[in-house]
Amino acid sequence: MLFCIIGEMKNKGIKNFFIPFILFVVGFIFGLGVSSLTSMSGNEHAVKSDLGDFKNTTYAHPNMVTVEGQDAGNMIFISLVSLSRGAWVAIHEDTGGEPGNILGARYFLGGKTAGTVELLRGTLPGNVYYVIVHEDDGDREFDFRNDAPLQDPFGNYIMAEFRTLRAK
Repeated sequence: MLFCIIGEMKNKGIKNFFIPFILFVVGFIFGLGVSSLTSMSGNEHAVKSDLGDFKNTTYAHPNMVTVEGQDAGNMIFISLVSLSRGAWVAIHEDTGGEPGNILGARYFLGGKTAGTVELLRGTLPGNVYYVIVHEDDGDREFDFRNDAPLQDPFGNYIMAEFRTLRAK
């Protein structure tokens, strides 16, 4: 094999051999640089690389939820719910930087979709809220005591955080 490589270098020139080789080595080293998926503040994820930290980077997992900041009110728009099986999406208010009381919940079927969650009590402008996916205990009736929050492979809740804007 070594003689083939040397022969190819003589026939096609050293440039034709080393440029692809160097690109391969650089790509391999960069791939190793994006090496650790770490947990931040218990619920957010970042990819560490030589280029810096990328907060809220998505990684492949069958259960996830995405929400954007939105106007305060009685309805929350969930821009993406991806579930391996049916589950509850609950809106929690913030209590000292942690998820607190549940303002409303809705059952979503497995798969990828978007939708709204109607709240029993509306959100207030400028506050932080959490969208947390809760497993269903099989009865399709939401009960926070029985329908526990789903967790990712790192033990963190499947959740998203958002801040409300102005009142509708």
